[in-house]
Amino acid sequence: MTELDFSYCGKFSGENGQFVNHWLPMLEWALRRYKVDGEVSPEILLPAINILLIGQAEEWVQQNPAIAELLENPTVDSKKTFLEAFRKQFPQRFTGLYPGGLRLSQRKQETLADYYQTGLKNSLVLDAFVDNWIHGIAKAGTRSRLTEVKSELTTLKKAYQMAVDIEKAEKGIEIHS
Repeated sequence: MTELDFSYCGKFSGENGQFVNHWLPMLEWALRRYKVDGEVSPEILLPAINILLIGQAEEWVQQNPAIAELLENPTVDSKKTFLEAFRKQFPQRFTGLYPGGLRLSQRKQETLADYYQTGLKNSLVLDAFVDNWIHGIAKAGTRSRLTEVKSELTTLKKAYQMAVDIEKAEKGIEIHS
């Protein structure tokens, strides 16, 4: 078994502008090979979260036995309950960055190579966003067909257009590209 690489998401403290809604997609990207039907199972996700919490986030778990219990006994329900509490405890606040906390400008002393690495990390968040958008589609048939070709869906617009085409085809409507 290969070792997991959490370098894209890093540890989560909930401090210094770190937001759950930015961090979780990066964690899910790190765990992408464990996805089943577009989701990381509670048995994989919750222990990963538990080992990556530090600082305020770790203290929050230690001071709340009910929260610790959710992490230690992963089920579909405990995953849902934990993620709701996690997002409520560490809500996103506006920071002046682009939505999702993405920084899209090179810093004064930052090398081009370092700025490129930042861009790669940001692109992983965007990839995870498209993946999560696909997973959120209500129609199982549309969702399933998009999941089969998601490597081709490099933008949300492409995913949306393919979803529209799939649903039109299901209704027997002629598609003009």
